[in-house]
Amino acid sequence: MKEVAKELQAIYAKFEPWLETRRIGKLRKGRMFDCCVRSAIAKLFDFNASIVTLALQEKPIPAFFVAGSLRGSCDDLIVLGFLQDVPNTQRDEILSNWLFHEIHINIFTQTTFFRKNRLF
Repeated sequence: MKEVAKELQAIYAKFEPWLETRRIGKLRKGRMFDCCVRSAIAKLFDFNASIVTLALQEKPIPAFFVAGSLRGSCDDLIVLGFLQDVPNTQRDEILSNWLFHEIHINIFTQTTFFRKNRLF
């Protein structure tokens, strides 16, 4: 297992400079899908590189955190795979509305929590 992890680490090291030039996108009209794809690729690369690092350390892998990250990457691939066949104007609108909805829900949930659970 350790030999495979070392080989993978070498592969990731080769691709890291390439990824760094593509990790960041410009958020502008008509480019939301491109930014989401860039984000998904970077997240999956970082996840895989982290798993290899953990494997080389020969320590237990924290499954609680790993499972959530893996699930997020799978969700990205499913959604982006579906949206690749949607015309760009509709795709951009869907992604923009979805992201704003998620931000709204997260802010609402946090605000509700902190109103009920003020520590001071």
